[in-house]
This record gives sequence, C-alpha cells and structure tokens, in this order.
Amino acid sequence: MKRALLIASNLHKRLGIAADLRCMTEVFEAYDFDEIEPMPRPATRERILGALEALALRCDPGDTVVIYYTGHGGLARFDGEVAGLAEPDRVWRYLVPEDPERHSISEGRFAGVLDVEIGHILAPKLAHAHVTLILECCYAGGMFAPPDVRLDDGAKSRGIAPPVFPVPAWLKKPGQAWATPSEGRPALGSAPIIVAATSEARKSYESAQDGSAADFTKALSAALLRHRDQAITWGRLIDGVRSEVQVGGQRLSQAPHVIGPRGRRVFGSETSDISREYQVIVGEDRRLRLIAGGVHGLHEDDELELVDPETELALSEARAIDLDETRAWLEPTDCSAIKALEPGTSLVATLRTSAAPTPVQIVGQSPTLTELGAELVASPWLRVAEAETEAPFRVKVDAGRVLLEAEKLRRNPVPADPREDLAGDLASPATWMARELEALARARRFAEVCARARPIPKTFSFSLLADGEPLESGATITRSQALSLNIHYYVPYTGETQFLNIVNIGLDGLPYLVNDAVHNAGGLAIYSQERGHSRTLWTAGELSWTERVPRTPSFEALVLVLTSRELDLRPLTRSAEDPRPRTPARRELPIVERMTAPVELWAERIDFILQP
Repeated sequence: MKRALLIASNLHKRLGIAADLRCMTEVFEAYDFDEIEPMPRPATRERILGALEALALRCDPGDTVVIYYTGHGGLARFDGEVAGLAEPDRVWRYLVPEDPERHSISEGRFAGVLDVEIGHILAPKLAHAHVTLILECCYAGGMFAPPDVRLDDGAKSRGIAPPVFPVPAWLKKPGQAWATPSEGRPALGSAPIIVAATSEARKSYESAQDGSAADFTKALSAALLRHRDQAITWGRLIDGVRSEVQVGGQRLSQAPHVIGPRGRRVFGSETSDISREYQVIVGEDRRLRLIAGGVHGLHEDDELELVDPETELALSEARAIDLDETRAWLEPTDCSAIKALEPGTSLVATLRTSAAPTPVQIVGQSPTLTELGAELVASPWLRVAEAETEAPFRVKVDAGRVLLEAEKLRRNPVPADPREDLAGDLASPATWMARELEALARARRFAEVCARARPIPKTFSFSLLADGEPLESGATITRSQALSLNIHYYVPYTGETQFLNIVNIGLDGLPYLVNDAVHNAGGLAIYSQERGHSRTLWTAGELSWTERVPRTPSFEALVLVLTSRELDLRPLTRSAEDPRPRTPARRELPIVERMTAPVELWAERIDFILQP
C-alpha cells in the first residue's frame, strides 16, 4: 500500500500552512495513494508521536510510506543530561509543536519532538518499507544528522544560536537507545529518503506572505505533478525544485536537497545510476553553465548530451569549454533549441565521451573479463589500456576471483557497501566492476585537481586531531582512534560564508564525502568571526574503516576543499548523482548571474597511515 501522513504545526503563525497541506494532498491523490491522513490539529508533541506510532504499526513490509511535515524546525541545547547522556554542547534538532502553553523559547519551556525520537519510533516497524520524509521547515537539512555537529558563538550573528532549555521530565529517563552519541544518523529502515526544504543552518521561506504555499512546497508539489507520468529520480526532481525556489525567492540561501539515494525513483523502490548526469543552467545571452568541473571528474572538451527534464527530449550535443575546478561552459552543436529557453532554466547534461578516459589494463582471459572489456568500451570514463605502463588500474583473474590492482589500493572491490567488508576478496560482476572503476577514475581526477588548487588561505587555521592530539601529515594512527577537525577563521564578522567539504580517500580507493553524512552535502558553513573564536566543525569515530580492516597498514587521506559557494561533491561517490529540471519561465537576471557565477576553490590534503 501507499500511505501518506501529513503533519502541520503553526506555533509562530505561518500564513501558508493550509495551502501547503492542500498542495501535498493533491500530489498524493495524483500518485494514487491508498491512504492520505492529515493529522488532527493542534499538533502537540503527544499527537505527533502518536500519529507516527500508529502509522508504523499499521504498515506492512513493502509499503510506500511518506511523512510530510510543514511548520517550524528548531535547534536546541539542554542544561542537563538527556536520556542519561551528558552533552552540553550537543545541538538537538526538533519539530516545533503547536502548543504555546508547553513550548516557549522565551520562557524556557520545551515540548518539541526530537528528530531522534522520530527515528526511534519508525525504524523497528518500517525497516522493510520504502520511507520518504518531506520536511518543510527551517534547518530541515540537519534533521536526522549525527549529534557531532557544533555551532559556535559566531553563529549568533546569523540568528541560529540554539537556545538552552531545562531538560523536561520525559527526556530525563536514561537508557533510550537513540541518545547514544555514536549512533550516527537515526536509522529509518533501509535507505530512506529525506527531502529537506533547506540546509542545516538555513531558513525556509514563504516569500508571497499572502496565504499561498511556502516556496519549497509550492515548487515541489508543482514538480511532482508535472512528472506524475515519468519515472523521475529524486536527484533530478529536487535539483529542479532548488532552481525554482532560488529564482522565485531571489535568494541563494535556501537550497532544498535530498538526503539518501538520489537515484531513487520518486515514491518508488527502484534506483537508477545518475552518476553521469550534471546540472546545466541557462545564463545570460542563452549561454549554458555546467554546474560541475574538474573536481567532479570532468575534462576540457568532454562531450555531453543536453536533455530537457520536463519532456525527457534530447536538445543538443555539447562540448565542455573553459573548464575550471568547479564550473564550465557548454558549447552546443544545435543552438536553435537553446534560444527558446529563458535565463534560469535548468537542464540535464549527460556525459557521453570523456576527452581523457582513464586506461584500464585487463590481464588474462575469462568470460567476466570479456564482459568487462565491453563495459570499458561503453563507458565514457574508461578505456582499455593499449600498454601496461599507462594504466593506473589493472584487472585480472586469480584462482577464479576477479581482482583489482592499483597503487596504494589495499583491497579488492566488493559488492554493495564496501564498509561491510573492506578486506574481502570477492568476485564482482563486470557491470558492477565497471561502475567501481568509474568511481575510482573520478577520485583520481579529483585528487589531481585538488593537488593543483590554491592552498587554503592563512586566514583559516585548521588542525586534525587523533584522540585530541595533533595529527601531522604522514603520521600513523590505529583504527580505534577518534579523529576530529578544528578550524579557526581569523576575520572580523562580515556576513560572508565559506563552505568546507571533507573528502576521505583511503582503503578502497573511493572518495567519501564525510560532511554528507555528518552535516550538509554542500559543505560545512564557516562564518567569519573575531580572532580567538574556535569551532569544532566535525568529529567522527571512524572514517572509511570498520571493525575489520586490512591486515597491512593502509594509506588514508583527508582532502579539505574550501569554496566560496556551496559545492555538491556527491557525484564523486559511487552512489548515483544528479541534474536539475524546471519549467521555463521569465527570470530576473541578477539571481541567474549569481547562480552561474564562478566558484573559488582552495584545497589542502592530509595524508596518514592506518594501522590494523
């Protein structure tokens, strides 16, 4: 069955709540949901938790479950132990209840619903359902994030310093499993989708202020209805919604995004590979701006195909020109189809041929290697090596197993999640291995571009710590040591924001975007602040290793990528990536200029050795 639960909470008198509910109800009806349940108002803490409990109890394995929340999102700290956990610096995310008698920031009363409570309710019952949470609220991108995020005093000037509440009675009981600090993102079953109206430290807006739907819900519902008869992925859909929201609201600060498999079909279970797709924005004079560059694995003169995501029709072939680390222009072969598009229109560009495909040497003969050779010929990222010396990757068969060899690569590919068994020698199907090699090729290109990038300015001071002690490049650590990253930005407050992405390349040779799991996929926001302030941007007890690690020391690297704008590096990862659709409409050029503007990039690399 397809079930939808709609929750609305309006403690602070938003004008468009009723319109939000109407928009999403129309969507669920159009998608033939069997059950569409608006939760009764007012949305108190008890009603929200009760509605979630009831939903979880009546769901069966294989059900499609969507929970839509519109209202307010909040950040909080507590002055004592929560569920027996003493963490005064922990920032908790919560849904704001419609209960002014029991919840008030100014009077220090808390009756919100913590995101970890939601995960704790849903995970046991919905482990085998297809779950989507849609959050129309401020700070939505931080919901269900691990608890290791810290907001410093510099955040106060941006109005996001979390208030400190006395611990309410129902949160004083020790022993809740969801309160453990090492839990990571609260489990919501198998690969849930979280559709967030904005990022973790940003607000969600109602630009019209006339009782119409909020910017995000208006754009999302319209996009879902337009694509009702198309098998569109969340990656394509949400990036088009982002363009709608930013252009319509004339602001870049609200950036809707998806947490989870971006190649997942909307309200479905199938997942598509969209790792070869990129966003294109029509700029001034109808020039096409590719929102990707060298750090995403691309090269000058790469050939791409332009697609209109609204009609799924191919518009033109195009060539990447003037490519830098983060952006490029596209030169279409057929300009006639482009002339009809308005500035700000978002298109999809699919990579067809790389100007510099990565050579792969195939050693020996077997049916699997023959299939792999055909995959390499079809891949835009790869080619069969003509000489042994030119190939950074070699694939061979040993004792019936297909093995991958590469410099500093300490494991063989394994299917599914490489974190499950980093030391395993498992046979791999040709198609899966080709995708692995494509991801490795992108990682290699990413490392090359970052090595040539400008170093991070001296106004930034950062240190990597292992169990609280400084970790110098080239040092050795053990698997059990906890790593943390501290950064200082020594500039008086200016209102400007920089963004830091943390990429780990190690045991399996693949890049992992650490801040995608910890905080925000666009980069950790860094605000200028007075000298002397420090902030712990990121802490983690593990990187790419688990309980089982290779039997020999392995090379690890953290690459810190600082940019002047949010930069989505998820196309680096093995999971499929994204483009961006929208309906052509007239555009105000100032925001389009900002959307297509260059992005400055600086990078630093820290190498170390991981001991078994």
